[in-house]
Amino acid sequence: MFKNVFMAVAVTSLVVGGTTACATRKFVRTGLGEVNGKVDSLGRSVEETQERTRRNEGKITEVDQKAMAADQKAQAAGQAAGLKTEAFVTQEKFLTQIAGRISQRQSEFGGWISARARQFQTLTHPEHLGRKFRVLIQSR
Repeated sequence: MFKNVFMAVAVTSLVVGGTTACATRKFVRTGLGEVNGKVDSLGRSVEETQERTRRNEGKITEVDQKAMAADQKAQAAGQAAGLKTEAFVTQEKFLTQIAGRISQRQSEFGGWISARARQFQTLTHPEHLGRKFRVLIQSR
């Protein structure tokens, strides 16, 4: 008997509680309007960010071109002063060549501890400083 009463109460509460859980059209329209507004706002924000990124990429390209022109002027000035260009390479290549020479003389340099290795990676990795800086070596 107790089981039957408990089951009846459970079914009644489910039926009564379940009928109030249905959303009204007004609630759905209001909620949908809010979601649409947020999506539109987010879309505008993404478009603004993309435009800023395009402008910044243009500025970066301009700076890269100016740096390349300055590199060429420095090389030409050295040659005009009687210097011979020995190398004009990326920082990555320059430092890797030095590291190769050092590794042949481990007793003088010591081991590659992890901190040293991380510093070297920062200086030579293409995404960090490796390709951003170039080394000009000239001699008489």
